[in-house]
Amino acid sequence: MAKLNASAVYKVAKQVRASVGVPARLVVAGAGPGASALVTTIGGGAQSRPSGLIVADAESLSVLRKDDVVVAAAGDAGTDLSATVAAARRARCGLVVALPVGDASAVAVARRVGAYADELVEVDPRSAEGGARFLEVVARVAGPRGPALAGDLPALRPAVVRSLVRRVAAQNAAVGAVVFLPGADMPAMTLNQLRMVLQIGVAYGENVGPERVPEVLTVMAAALGLRTAARQALGIVPVGGWALKGAVGYAGTLALGEAAVKYYETGMAQRVPADPVRVKGLLKHIVAQRKRSVD
Repeated sequence: MAKLNASAVYKVAKQVRASVGVPARLVVAGAGPGASALVTTIGGGAQSRPSGLIVADAESLSVLRKDDVVVAAAGDAGTDLSATVAAARRARCGLVVALPVGDASAVAVARRVGAYADELVEVDPRSAEGGARFLEVVARVAGPRGPALAGDLPALRPAVVRSLVRRVAAQNAAVGAVVFLPGADMPAMTLNQLRMVLQIGVAYGENVGPERVPEVLTVMAAALGLRTAARQALGIVPVGGWALKGAVGYAGTLALGEAAVKYYETGMAQRVPADPVRVKGLLKHIVAQRKRSVD
């Protein structure tokens, strides 16, 4: 396992900055009321529209990029779903097909023209619940594109950040579970978490890069210190130890994600730390769950 050093830290920061060099776009395909409602849910008002939100016409679909996410309003008279799916596949970009609620025929049409099941979402954009479900699917499909999209489309930000934090927490749980030498997993987990905190900054529209690393490390300090203490408290657990150590990586990453959100929401100059009580409670809850699962 490589040591955690300044070179590795700054390399991660440069990678995150490079990843947003080409801004991602959310392209809504459709000309009917369904597409208009989706545009409103995403955050495009009647008078202004973020630069990252495109309402597609034939020309827009012909110049899609792999960093784009295409949203097709299935069921709209103005949506050529077959052409939209084909264009998304050619460009190798993300695809979400928004379906009218309870319309089995629309589902059948979407599958027939090549949309996959995990790209479909039934949504009524007029309801808060339906809009939130739609944004969660967009965030999941966006994957690595998500932070750059959220930086320009604030309505996407909560869903993108939740998706990012859960994904990194799962990665760190796996690292903690499979690395058996005490402390050997710390560099890998810490670099994953540093990348996550910087990507959350991208989602909040911050200009992240190597010069921000010292500030970001202050946010990480509390969660990292707690994780070390938790590992020492757990010690060597012969039965199910992998599950408990994985839980530490998982809980610590979730807690750090919460701290990073507070940090960027309240302004980086205030340097909001992780709440120790919240972090400890979260850690105890997840470790208890893991203990029960291996007993």
